[in-house]
This record gives sequence, structure tokens and C-alpha cells, in this order.
Amino acid sequence: MAGRYFRATTDTPIGPLTVIGVCIPWSHARITAGRRDRAAWQDHGTYLDHLRRELEAVGRPVVLAGDINQRIPRHRQPRRVAEQLDGCMDRMEIATVGRPGFDGLIDHVAHSADLHARRASIIEARATSPRIAVHDGVVVDLRPIA
Repeated sequence: MAGRYFRATTDTPIGPLTVIGVCIPWSHARITAGRRDRAAWQDHGTYLDHLRRELEAVGRPVVLAGDINQRIPRHRQPRRVAEQLDGCMDRMEIATVGRPGFDGLIDHVAHSADLHARRASIIEARATSPRIAVHDGVVVDLRPIA
């Protein structure tokens, strides 16, 4: 997970909040470039195994954001890979799913059930000048559940 994961805890008005940033390897990581010694989805699956253990160990509240490299709900990725992601996120709410205009994203924001996503919006990468990223940005307004 080196270079593809960060975790920090900060003090907020509601108490400590853990924020996790991820960049889960894409389906063909180390297949078409680099060492070329992996099978499709292999690094992705290994990463999800480690991430699941991290999410089980971290306290609440928690926010996870980043490049998940899967569409949610499942689109073309293998069923086993989508199910592995579901198992990893089973204690999280995914704020970027089920909202108009968010279909097709592979970048997501998820949070523990003690938080509520009031609003979510997209910053289109092609709308910025100069273009700051190849992926669209996601902004989510999270509040504690009273």
C-alpha cells in the first residue's frame, strides 16, 4: 500500500476524525507497464484485502476518499472484485453512490454511519484551466448525526 494510502486523525468540533486517502491500483496495474508480473485485478484485490483490515481497526468517525478504480454499482469489473469492494466497505456509507450525475465515477467518498452526507458535488477536471487532474473531483459536505 506504500504510496497509495494515507491516514491522519485530526481534532474537530465533534472530536477526533480519521481521514483516509486511497489510490487503489487499477485493473491492469503492473500488467501493461512496469514489472509486468501480475494478473488482471491482482494488485487491486491485494490492496482491498489490506484496506479491509485497516478499516476494521480504525476508530469512528472516519472518512475515506480517493481513487477506488471501480464503478459503484458494478459496471464491467468482475463480480468477485465488486463483491470484494462491497465487503471492504460494508461498515461505510458511500456518499458518491446513487446521486444524480455521479454515475460512472471511479473516485469516491465514503464515511462511517455516524456521519451524514448533506451535499455532494463534482468538480469537472476538464472545466479547470489549466487542467489539474485527469479525474473529476468530488466534494462532500459531511455532518455528524445528532
